[in-house]
Amino acid sequence: MARLGDGQHGAGRRPRRLPGAAPRPGGAGAADDRAADPAGPARRLVEAEGGGLRLAALNPRPVASDRVLQLWALPPGATAPTSLGLIPPEGRISVSPGAITPQPGMLIEITLEPPGGSPYARPSGPIQFIGRLAPATGS
Repeated sequence: MARLGDGQHGAGRRPRRLPGAAPRPGGAGAADDRAADPAGPARRLVEAEGGGLRLAALNPRPVASDRVLQLWALPPGATAPTSLGLIPPEGRISVSPGAITPQPGMLIEITLEPPGGSPYARPSGPIQFIGRLAPATGS
């Protein structure tokens, strides 16, 4: 199986998934949000495939009307995260190849930000999700 970021992405390859989040690991391919919710933790699936990323909320949770969720990536060795965009209310976002190169160990983070996203070139709100990309295992 090819490693993430090796340029060998193509048809027939399994997507790579983010297997867990700190501090509580989720199930294979899914991760729990850090914030507690009476309905249980929100679960998200992150896949790297074809040079891009896809994020899907498995059980979307509403966000306050004066806040948005913003997706960030920090590749190994980078000194600052890159915003990958705002996550729509339905909890799904696709990041085109070229915006970043998914690779093992890349940090994926979701923060709660003011409308329009962080006013800075870095996260400014509380972290809602954090984890690292790892090759998918199993089927």
